[in-house]
Order: sequence, then structure tokens, then C-alpha cells
Amino acid sequence: MFKLILNEIIVRMTETNTSITLSNLLISLTLAFILGWILSFVYIKTNKNQVIKQGFLFILVIQPVIVTIIILFVGDSVARAFSLAGAFSIIRFTGTMTDTRKLTYILFTLAIGLAIGTGHLFYAIVITIIICVFLIIFDLLMLIQPTRRQ
Repeated sequence: MFKLILNEIIVRMTETNTSITLSNLLISLTLAFILGWILSFVYIKTNKNQVIKQGFLFILVIQPVIVTIIILFVGDSVARAFSLAGAFSIIRFTGTMTDTRKLTYILFTLAIGLAIGTGHLFYAIVITIIICVFLIIFDLLMLIQPTRRQ
């Protein structure tokens, strides 16, 4: 049973299938949640000296899942994509993003969700690992020069 599930996950990760099946949906949502959780863990580790709000960590974990769901249901439909863009243009954000580091993490969650939603699971994993390593290295380099850190 476990071997069958593992084989299904490996097949799903290497093919670019965006058809919505129950197994595809569960694998995609689980992977989006795990990658979002990894990203939030990196955010915590690279922002030790700052106050970290739980709401922001929640966004880092859940936003890739939400974007994955949206992309899975939009699929290849141009009409649905334009409808979605119109619906999102109505939404107003109540606060402004002043921290560019937070904005970088938010954009990264969108990239994770888009990659998984379009069926590129393997690339989502590889990109998450590479970008997280870059973020950690950047944080370590900034620690070497603490006078320039903002």
C-alpha cells in the first residue's frame, strides 16, 4: 500500500498533468502546504531579531495552498483567467507592505502555488530548496556586516 502511494507521488511529481483528480488534488495541496511551511520556517530562522507576527506565518503557509487551488480550477480556460483577474482587482488590501523582505516572501508563496497548480511539482520543490538556500545565505552574509542590515 505504502509503495503504491509512493509510486503515485513520484509519477505525479515528474509529469505535468493538470487534470483535477482526487489524488492529484490531495498531492498538490499537501505539497503546497509542506513547501509553505518550509518557507515559513526559513522566514523564522532568517528574522530572529524581529518581532514575527503569527498572521504573517499563517499567510506563508496557506497562500501557496490557496493559489494552487485557484490555478487548478482555472486550468487552461482563458475566460476563467480573465474573470479571476477581474475578481481579484476588486479586492483592496487594507495595509501597505513596507518591508520588502516580507514582500519577497509573499511573492515566493505565489510562485510556489503557481508552479504546483500548473502541475510542475518537481520544479516547485527544486525552486523552493534553491531559493530557501539563497535566503539563508543572504541572511548569513548580512550578519557578517550588521551595520548595513535594515
